[in-house]
Amino acid sequence: MTQDFLTSFIELISSADTLTQQVILFFIAVVIGFLLAKALKVLIVVGLVVLIGYYFGFITINREKLEALATQYGSQILHGALLATSSAILVVGLLIGFVVGMLK
Repeated sequence: MTQDFLTSFIELISSADTLTQQVILFFIAVVIGFLLAKALKVLIVVGLVVLIGYYFGFITINREKLEALATQYGSQILHGALLATSSAILVVGLLIGFVVGMLK
């Protein structure tokens, strides 16, 4: 059963039909946008906890380490953002998934 599903899915993706590939890309983008919205909600809560902990002195933040992380991973994040916005179908799918994820 699973093998048949995988075989048919691979055949669908490898087909020359551009519309099918765009529809698959759209739905993948919707799922990614939804997951990004959920991750953003979690990061907001974690950020608030860290800020409250920093304010009361429970947590210390090392500025040099933050700058090193930004220098190390900043270009990779920018590259990913540029790649995600390179296709109109992908952008629309990401936006729809993000909005749905934020509302739920």
